[in-house]
Amino acid sequence: MTPTSQHEILKIITTLKNKQSSGYDNLSNILLKQLCPEICAPLSIIFNKSLSEGIFPEKMKLAEVIPVYKSKDIYSCTNYRPISLLPVVSKVLEKVVYTCRQLYNFLTRNALLYNSQYGFRSGHSTINAKTEFVRKIIDGFKNKQLTLGVFL
Repeated sequence: MTPTSQHEILKIITTLKNKQSSGYDNLSNILLKQLCPEICAPLSIIFNKSLSEGIFPEKMKLAEVIPVYKSKDIYSCTNYRPISLLPVVSKVLEKVVYTCRQLYNFLTRNALLYNSQYGFRSGHSTINAKTEFVRKIIDGFKNKQLTLGVFL
């Protein structure tokens, strides 16, 4: 993983939606944006340590789970869905890894992705997956092999 910069963190924080919701840490996107000039330097140190050691800080994994009403009877538990409010700082670290394609580039560079991994990869669509699937079935029939599919 390549180190991130204060500029990159600043860019990510400024693109966050203006939400007042917060996780257990009571830090909202709006407040983080206001603190941004002072907090980008320490965040870059924390994030770079996390990236270099390959460890996502435990405190950033904690979420506050709250029920959100869907519809119908307000007294029925089945009419609520849980949402997890994560600390906003963990969302910024996630975006550092995601938006900079660090994880994807690391997996590709080190040949850690299975050739038949089609989801979430550019140039690998569901059409490619279907084509490979059909090709393997046809090859199995041609070679008089038992062809079996298991779908989960």
